[in-house]
Amino acid sequence: GINSEVGGILPGDMLEAMTRDKKVSGGRIRFVLQDEIGKVRIHDDVTDDEINDGIKFMLEYAEK
Repeated sequence: GINSEVGGILPGDMLEAMTRDKKVSGGRIRFVLQDEIGKVRIHDDVTDDEINDGIKFMLEYAEK
């Protein structure tokens, strides 16, 4: 489940932390999404605005 103790986290801070992840390549955050067992897709075309929107959604969801 989602950790509901995320109070005080700012989307910009979370995005900045994501830029230090090992999956970052060429300054782009890569998302590795599993389609099925043994099959994944890698997306590195997600914009910062899209990532921020996703982070905001998850933080709002966690507050419920």
